Amino acid sequence: REQYQVAVGDANSTLRSFMQACPARWVNSWAAYRFHQEKPLQLRKAKELGLLIPKTLITNSPKEVIKFCSGGERIIFKPVYGGTHTQFIKPEHLDQERLSYALSYSPVTLQEYIPGTNIRSYVIGNVVYSAEIYSTEVDFRSDVQADLRIIELPDVVQKQCLAVTQGFGMKWTAIDWRLKPTGEYVFLEANFSPMFLHFERQTGFFITNQLVNLLM
Repeated sequence: REQYQVAVGDANSTLRSFMQACPARWVNSWAAYRFHQEKPLQLRKAKELGLLIPKTLITNSPKEVIKFCSGGERIIFKPVYGGTHTQFIKPEHLDQERLSYALSYSPVTLQEYIPGTNIRSYVIGNVVYSAEIYSTEVDFRSDVQADLRIIELPDVVQKQCLAVTQGFGMKWTAIDWRLKPTGEYVFLEANFSPMFLHFERQTGFFITNQLVNLLM
């Protein structure tokens, strides 16, 4: 078992090193991929760039989870690393025994639920395409019936899209926002390698063409 893990580590390290040493145009780079995996750093960087972010708690303390959820607001939870969809906190999630067991294995990300609608912005180089996503699900990615409507972002948010892409070391990304009834845009995350064909078909945006141009 130990030898197998060493062999896998050596193979991965060799492949990554060769790929990064190659004088090729990577969209996106390995460094950007690693940064994408560190969701807490994403939020911190977004805040440094002047973006609004949700009130957030990342912890493995049952006591802190219960305290965070006791304010009367709706709370969502998701993995720190990513990999599954966002869910609402329910009373059964806060059962002391269940909570202690789950958090003994890994921490969790809790955030205030932001009322409003979802906005997804695709950034390819200096081009930004955005659409408002109407969905009844807390995580629109699980809603195959979600309705997309093309929008024009305010200039300040358009600039924030470009700042996030550059600040996160990426050349292309999909940024997820929540648009509050007040008109404020709240940053949720920026995806390193987002799916886009469904978005492209529904909106008519030339994402594929822009990606090809970026790679040329």
